[in-house]
Amino acid sequence: MEESRLLESQGFQVKGLMDIYHRELGVVAAKVMKNELFDVNEWNVSGILNSDPHNMCPFIVRNILAKKFDKMTVILMEFANLGNLKNITDTNVNIPLPTVRVIMKQLLQGLSYIHSKGIVHRDIKGANILLHNPLNTGRINLQIADFGVVKILTEAQRTALMSVVGTNAFMSPELLLGNDNELKSADAKVDVWSFGILIYQIVTHTFPFNPYKIGSIFQFASSKVLIRPYSITDDNLWNLLVKMLAFDRKDRISAEDALKHPFFSKIQKQKEIEKYSPSGSVRDKDEVMSNDTDKVEFNNLLERQRRDEEAEEKRRIEIEKKRQEEEQNKRDQQLTEIKMKQNELDQLNVIKSEEYEKDKKDKLQREIDVMEKVRQQMSINEDKIREKKQKEREQRQIQLDQEREQRWKEFEIMQERKRKEIEDERQKRWKEEEEQRLRRQMQQEEEDKQRREKRLNKREEEKKKQEEQDKKKKEQEQQEIKKKLEDQIKQRQEIEQRSLQEEEEKRKKQEQDQIERDRIKKQQDEARELKRKANEEERERRNNEFELELKKRRLEEEAQLIARREERQRKREEDREKRRFELEEGLKSRDEERKKKKEEEDRKKKEEEELQKKQQEDEQRQKELEQEELKMKEEEEMRRIIEEQEQDE
Repeated sequence: MEESRLLESQGFQVKGLMDIYHRELGVVAAKVMKNELFDVNEWNVSGILNSDPHNMCPFIVRNILAKKFDKMTVILMEFANLGNLKNITDTNVNIPLPTVRVIMKQLLQGLSYIHSKGIVHRDIKGANILLHNPLNTGRINLQIADFGVVKILTEAQRTALMSVVGTNAFMSPELLLGNDNELKSADAKVDVWSFGILIYQIVTHTFPFNPYKIGSIFQFASSKVLIRPYSITDDNLWNLLVKMLAFDRKDRISAEDALKHPFFSKIQKQKEIEKYSPSGSVRDKDEVMSNDTDKVEFNNLLERQRRDEEAEEKRRIEIEKKRQEEEQNKRDQQLTEIKMKQNELDQLNVIKSEEYEKDKKDKLQREIDVMEKVRQQMSINEDKIREKKQKEREQRQIQLDQEREQRWKEFEIMQERKRKEIEDERQKRWKEEEEQRLRRQMQQEEEDKQRREKRLNKREEEKKKQEEQDKKKKEQEQQEIKKKLEDQIKQRQEIEQRSLQEEEEKRKKQEQDQIERDRIKKQQDEARELKRKANEEERERRNNEFELELKKRRLEEEAQLIARREERQRKREEDREKRRFELEEGLKSRDEERKKKKEEEDRKKKEEEELQKKQQEDEQRQKELEQEELKMKEEEEMRRIIEEQEQDE
């Protein structure tokens, strides 16, 4: 409540648990903390990330403003309207491979950007990845948030000594192993390890270890063995995960190199198109159907999550309002009672009897003291109730953690059973296939034996006949063989010449094709450059037109204001002339003059009120024009960001 009051006092409208509204900044997220908890390092990071506004990365959450008060510090940042990635991973929804690729590409671009600025996040996990749907479009951006434990490297540094911070389940081996009190030598690849664990969790709905037991995490980091799960069927994805989860940081891939991996290439996308095409097998079609349903489930899950958050927020606001109303009613009742008693005391002062006054005053004073004690006791009871609720929340959180660990164990048992069942089925199939193969082999061998025997018998008969004929035709055959050999030699020579000619033609054709490809690529690059220049010129032209329009409006409004002022001045002069004339004439009595003066004063007051109203209207119009300018700039900025995203894709 104290945080909400602080924000409302600064002109913000508190809309929910996360988002607030300001008439100049729009909808933003607010982080309110005590002054001693404010980390200047986090604000320095925002200064580094915002240093190049023309090349801002859309996949990180930007800090907008920080302001210190007497006890609290408020940090304003960009608002993400779809919660965080942990809410999705906790539901174990099956995310299709193309969507996984989009998630990985966006987050790797964000990591590559902050690493290029010399920033190491050190706490990459699902809770620190926010989802945002800009301008209610169908596109979802993933944004890296919470730069509270970052490490800033200088330009000369590639590695640095780092303290052990972050979440154990996502911590890299070079930070996890060893003494926690010692500084560890590490680099930006600690974020790549955390990101690899996060993607492993998204694809398999589990970790390569038990995340609730620190011993299991240490055992995995020290064993240096990563086993491929059955759910990862794509070879390129597994190859990229292996490189990101390399136990030695020297062998680990960087975020920039990961974006160049074949998993993000056009060949990989073409494979998926062929896999999901109608000519695929029945199994591939089933996978396509399951992927479509997974997409629908993913979108439905986001919608349900948004509705639940809105309902929970409304319920919380209603409860808070009721509680405040009840507290206010109690305070009002106590104040009214105290006032009544005080009034009685005041009335007693009028009574002449001193003894009676003293007794009555003492009695009323005691009642007032009792009421004050009751009010203090009520405030103490309220504090106790709050502490009790806080303890209940902590107990509920402990129960939830225990239930989650229990579900994790059950899930591991189920996974193990499924693996065993799949392995047993594979063994059975393999045995059946092996038996069938052996049977076919035996049958084939018997058939081959019978054929050989028949052939041998036929050959023996033919040999006898041929021996008789060979004697007669031996000379003729030798001559024919010589002719055939000569013909074959000639044919081979001709074939070799033809093959050489064909190879030469193919080589020339390939060279021509390569030249044509280079020419087309050059033309495409020139066309893109021309299009980019045209877009920039169009933007400049629109900005100039908008500025001219604003100048015209301002000039017109100034001219109107000047005309109004001249008209008012003219009327005043006419009134003065009339008054002078009437005074000089002296045609009317003093009473009439007084009446006229009153009428003139009333009219002046009305004119002054009208002038004030018109000035207020002019100021309102000026504010509306400024708001329109801000909106136009925001729309232009959003168009530019969307165009850059489309070009990147």
